[in-house]
Amino acid sequence: METGTVTTISAAGFGFIAADRHSGEIWIRPRSLEAQSQVHEGQRVEYTIAIGELGIEAANVRPVGR
Repeated sequence: METGTVTTISAAGFGFIAADRHSGEIWIRPRSLEAQSQVHEGQRVEYTIAIGELGIEAANVRPVGR
């Protein structure tokens, strides 16, 4: 699992994660969130890297410490 901080998230569930292990941001889609998980800006999360329709994105995103 990768870790990072949510930098932006819309009400619809689209946003970005600032990754801890590399530069740049990872795309979040609503389908990226684990069931029943909700995230907000500034929150620490765990996720896996996936290749989606638009390139690299986060998958299985969940809050750290849950």
